[in-house]
Amino acid sequence: MPSLRVECDARREYLKRLALLVICSFSIIYTSAQNVLTIGTNDLPPYIETNTKSGLLIDLLSEVGREMNVKIDFVFLPWVRCEEELKDGKVWGIMPYVKTPEREAAFVFSDPLIMKRTLFFYYSRDQKKKINYTKFSDLKNYNIGGIKGYFYENWFSDAGLNVEYTASEEQNIRKLYGGRIDITPAGDITGWYIIKKIFPKEEANNFHTIEKPLDEGNIYIIVRRDDIEGLKQLKLFNEAMKRVKEEPIYSKIISEYYK
Repeated sequence: MPSLRVECDARREYLKRLALLVICSFSIIYTSAQNVLTIGTNDLPPYIETNTKSGLLIDLLSEVGREMNVKIDFVFLPWVRCEEELKDGKVWGIMPYVKTPEREAAFVFSDPLIMKRTLFFYYSRDQKKKINYTKFSDLKNYNIGGIKGYFYENWFSDAGLNVEYTASEEQNIRKLYGGRIDITPAGDITGWYIIKKIFPKEEANNFHTIEKPLDEGNIYIIVRRDDIEGLKQLKLFNEAMKRVKEEPIYSKIISEYYK
């Protein structure tokens, strides 16, 4: 029979090996996690197209991921859920978002991804018809199409505007055409891209924009303030994006969508 000391030594050796195995397993999981950055987003052509999992920002961020030597995974969610998934730590970041005081208090923004200008679109066969406004109260007599979770939601609510919310810009563009709403905000590139995609030229010419922009500025990725590792990755992301923007590939990506 083995002595008690031999049994104890064997047990200690077993526990050491088991502990080492567990540590190695966690190291593999952690390393794997660091090689993938998951980003929540939604349909916003031509920046993001959920049907084809492509778009300007998909191409740009994939290139930044290669520069970082990580894989960028995109998950497509309703806009409201994007922020919920970020708060719950289920994604590293969400995009594309514009800055608002509420978001800046809750999240950390990346360096700017790209410029975006948001305009009000409307439809009229009367080419002389013009819609203008100087303040939100000038829009109280219009039925406005909006998207739930967008940056302007609180602005419209505070101004007491009549807004019907849908899930996408395309739905609102179709509602404009059908006369179910009077105006709808959309990014200038996005709005015209959708209009030219779904309507023949003669009908596309009946869409117009209000001259005064709803908003002008950049769009960003946002991450959680309390995600220490995520903030380290954001720093590396910003550095990689700066390098990509200095390379010919950046101009090539932009030129493919800004035609």
